Amino acid sequence: MGFALSVLVLLLLVGGLQVFAWYRHRMFASALLGTVYLITYPADLLAVASTERAYLSPTISLSLEGTDVVLSATVSVTLTWIIFSIGMSLLARGRNGNVLQRGADLVATMRFRPILFVSLVVALTWSVIRVIGEHGVEQTLRLRQAVFGDDLLSVIAYYALPVLVPFGLVALLNIRGFSRTVILAAMGLALVVTFLTGSRSGLFLSCVVPVAVLVWRLAGSRRGTLAGDGIRLVTMVATAAAVVLGGAWYLGEFRDFTATESFFASTDLSQADALAAIIGSEFNPAYGASYVAALGAFIPRAIWPSKPLPGNVLSSLTVTPERYHLTGAETTAGLVGEAYLNFGMGAGLVAGLILVAVAAICERLLSSASAEVWILGAVIMLRGVNIVRGDATNVVAPTLIAIAVWLVIFKRDRSSTGLRGRSLVRSTARGTPRGDPGELHKR
Repeated sequence: MGFALSVLVLLLLVGGLQVFAWYRHRMFASALLGTVYLITYPADLLAVASTERAYLSPTISLSLEGTDVVLSATVSVTLTWIIFSIGMSLLARGRNGNVLQRGADLVATMRFRPILFVSLVVALTWSVIRVIGEHGVEQTLRLRQAVFGDDLLSVIAYYALPVLVPFGLVALLNIRGFSRTVILAAMGLALVVTFLTGSRSGLFLSCVVPVAVLVWRLAGSRRGTLAGDGIRLVTMVATAAAVVLGGAWYLGEFRDFTATESFFASTDLSQADALAAIIGSEFNPAYGASYVAALGAFIPRAIWPSKPLPGNVLSSLTVTPERYHLTGAETTAGLVGEAYLNFGMGAGLVAGLILVAVAAICERLLSSASAEVWILGAVIMLRGVNIVRGDATNVVAPTLIAIAVWLVIFKRDRSSTGLRGRSLVRSTARGTPRGDPGELHKR
């Protein structure tokens, strides 16, 4: 146990330095996902190793005394971080000269479709209100996905309404007059209905926090100084704290959920606990079946009767089967836990590669100067937090819907001069050209 504790402490120290380096290089997706990973795995596993107990829920815990489960979990957690760190560091080598990563202004480059936006809000609101009318507000807030899983339209509405708020905010950059009032009203309606769905991840990760980071991005300093980065870092930490505290308040006030007194024993940080419990359980490896289930999330079982089970269902049936059968409450698999359910000791490699892929996609989108592309990257990045905390299905389904909604309400404006060209023109007008001199000369 002492060796595992030492490795976890070292991993936290080295990982913290790596996250700060990513932050300094404007690799915000890598820094955010890395921070969440360090808290939910090494830090949480350190608490598990110290107490020799894994908390799977506020009322369910498992004794790990006298087992080598923590050591096996430490190996998987450490390998995942090594793969993630190496992968993102290699991708960062070609980014040093990226003009868009140095704080170019966000500009609207795509045509917004206000009629489709308002129509989507109204149609999706009707779908959600219909479900709430059938089950009642209290039951909807408590059961969430179980209530909205009865038909495909309600599931789409459950995931689509939250992202319409940040997408609408981006559209306001180019809208004036009465149209702006209509869009603001539609955004307010989407926000209220999202609150009533009972989805914390929808409310915070797809709605409130994307709006906060967009405002931060538009108003943020471009000086790149240590002091400026410090202010940004404090803002990011404060936002993360607001999500945690706001999420706890939301659970207690509106979903009648009682959390444990210990921060690391709460269900919001149960990923390392679930991993330890999975390693100590007997199960047959799924060999990638839960990832197939994520890709086929919108295919009804009536069409695909043998569709595999999602990661969270697999973990629930493995470590808390009685609780799952009686109440339907899931025990979150987590990134490494789901990988372990599929590939055993190969979990570290698989989980690391998944984390690299998600972060790389987000970094690419966030490097754009197009406000519309950037906000899509921010939404995917924040939803990607659930690839660490939840399972693949909790990321793939809302991400695919967010992309579909984005494609519906935005259209490329062919009259524009291009993302980079517009950014360079604006920079040159201020007397501070940011592109390569040769590139400016060509244009």
